[in-house]
Amino acid sequence: MSSELYERENTELPSQIRLLPFTAARCDEIIAMKKTLGSSKATKLIFQKLPLHMRRRVMSHNVKRLPRRLREGHMSQLKKSGLPPKQKRPSRKYRRRPKNLLNEYNRRQKKFKWLETHIWHAKRFHMIERWGYKLAYSPCDKAFRACYRATSKHCLLQDISYYGCIEINGDENLIVDGFKKLYDPRINLSLGAKAFINGNREGELMLFDENKNAIGNVMFNWKPKVINELRMIWIWCHPANFSDILNTLMRIFDLTPKSEENLLFCNESTKITIKNLRFDLNRFRLTGPLSHTILQKALKTCLPEYITDSNLNSQIIYWNNLENLASPSQLSPHIILNITAEDPRYNMPKIRTKALPINGAFDNKYLYEIPQNMGAGPIWDEGVRKEIKKNQIATSKIYEMRSKYLVPNNEKNKGISVPYMLIQRPGNRNEYLGYSSGWDLIIPSGWALPTWLTLVMWGARTGGLRESESIQFERGRPNVLEPDTKAGREENDRVTELYRKKYSSLPPNRRTNYIKYAVSSPFQFNWDILLNEWNETTTNGNNFFVLRDKTLLKMLNDSLNTTKIPDVDFAQLCLVPVKIILKKGCPSRYSLICLPHNQDLHKSNQEVKEPLKRDENQRKRMKLRKERIIMLKKMKKLRIKARKNGQVVKQDVEGMLKHKELMEKLWIPDVVNIRKSCSRDIMGFVTKGGFSFTVGKTVGIGYVALNSLKSLFSVDNKFKNKVLIRNTSSREYKIGQLEIVI
Repeated sequence: MSSELYERENTELPSQIRLLPFTAARCDEIIAMKKTLGSSKATKLIFQKLPLHMRRRVMSHNVKRLPRRLREGHMSQLKKSGLPPKQKRPSRKYRRRPKNLLNEYNRRQKKFKWLETHIWHAKRFHMIERWGYKLAYSPCDKAFRACYRATSKHCLLQDISYYGCIEINGDENLIVDGFKKLYDPRINLSLGAKAFINGNREGELMLFDENKNAIGNVMFNWKPKVINELRMIWIWCHPANFSDILNTLMRIFDLTPKSEENLLFCNESTKITIKNLRFDLNRFRLTGPLSHTILQKALKTCLPEYITDSNLNSQIIYWNNLENLASPSQLSPHIILNITAEDPRYNMPKIRTKALPINGAFDNKYLYEIPQNMGAGPIWDEGVRKEIKKNQIATSKIYEMRSKYLVPNNEKNKGISVPYMLIQRPGNRNEYLGYSSGWDLIIPSGWALPTWLTLVMWGARTGGLRESESIQFERGRPNVLEPDTKAGREENDRVTELYRKKYSSLPPNRRTNYIKYAVSSPFQFNWDILLNEWNETTTNGNNFFVLRDKTLLKMLNDSLNTTKIPDVDFAQLCLVPVKIILKKGCPSRYSLICLPHNQDLHKSNQEVKEPLKRDENQRKRMKLRKERIIMLKKMKKLRIKARKNGQVVKQDVEGMLKHKELMEKLWIPDVVNIRKSCSRDIMGFVTKGGFSFTVGKTVGIGYVALNSLKSLFSVDNKFKNKVLIRNTSSREYKIGQLEIVI
């Protein structure tokens, strides 16, 4: 043994070898070794080559239990053995699947349109049909408080692409003069104000028609001036009043449709054109202090090849300098930034990651170094928007390319550059400073879902319509659809019908008797009746309006805490938006805002109750119900007798409907008067109530008649801002502190 070791140690290796023959010989050896390891004399079937912990008994007859790489060989073995594999019958759902999924989706959108993120939302949210769209209402995880925390400390992401965009092209002076007929200078600045005309900021405007009837709020932003070009402006409208605003603009500018789809309208004499961009642009809303950091992580800026613009370069540099900004509320309000970013799918983390800024890394000097022409960008160009949608790479191809890279995230080509528009929202600027601040992100069509998924993966929490209503409530603002607009009246009618149906579906012993509780209008506001009673007029129709003059509202609010009576025309048929803060009790929709008596506000009388009223319809309802039961028993006997004789008894459908209408009127009679319907004069109603996380108390937001405040001002000074609140299902009055919403 020792001699062999001695010989091996003294063996001299050759000084050189021929590389190609040596490599070929080693390759043959490796192939032979792999072949030996892969085939064993004892192993006969493919699935028997797997290790023991991966084997399953059903593998012999169910090919899908095998790994993909072995399925083909297993199938060939079964065919050779003469035992064809047993195929399970496809499920009924699979057999009924549409041949073309895209055509099926288009068919399902005939009545209600889908947003680009619809399928993502439909798997995770409660969906509702509203304003011609299928919209996400609330997440399925019941995360009400979590969504509030996102708005106050983190980031809440919402798809508000149901807001429609109207593009107006034409002479600047003609556009501004046309809109002067549609707005009130006491409420908002005009489109031609210096703050907005250069296109660096977004504005908000309350639009009225030619008869000074309110239509709704719109958001607008100008495209910066370009020499020898007509001006362009985008108007963003709520879907509930989109068609009304579009029709009003057509009348004001005297436009006629130029396309079959009614997407283009033109006036050949004034050269003003209007385009309907309702489905060409998407809009996301990010609310919360971390919304800026999430956008910085998700959108990696780059200079596009299809445009060379120095303004765009300066905007990208400014955006990159704001990387570690703590909150978007620090920025100048309503500024607009245009950037171009890489395909967001390349910046998506593998697992959900919370984006956080670096503390102390932001230099405040960048807040004041704002570049010029911030509103200019490639997203304004329709040709660019169509080109990037056409050249978008499929997600499957991106994953296929990534699988070929040895080093992950080492792509040299980050896809096509996508243009984005960023609009800052300052949030609250008086109380609760900075709450609900964030960014609005405008995205070209076709790029909503990739951007949405990237933002979600960087830590944004998603919300729906319920969260939009909650943010308005936490800010102490009334609903977006105000009661003096057509859209607001339609929304109130819709909610009223829902409440009535729910009430009618309850058994009689579970219904609140509103007649005994002296509630004449439990499911409807009836503002016109209330205002006519306070003003002692008999006008018919919806002739009232909501007071929006900030000077008058501030004057009324100051008078609640002083002895001064405001110089206001109290004879107007108008509603005043109010906010009531309570220490006890929780107001809800349709709660009554009542004028207190002097003795109600003294500490000695803590509980104020409404005395029970006599229900004169109770006996009528009982009699009618007994007659109905007797009639149903007779009909049952007739049906049994007719069935034996092979006949059919017709149902008295008209009689059933008449009985239902009569019973509903006996439970809730028609409204005759509201103000004097209970022991305290009713000033108005609560439109939204609940516990406010920002205030830390229960809050009700609603409207009161302007003339009712005149009676409130006549009370002692220390009680001027106190009112009584009563829920429709209760007799107890709660004392609340009144504030005017400005």
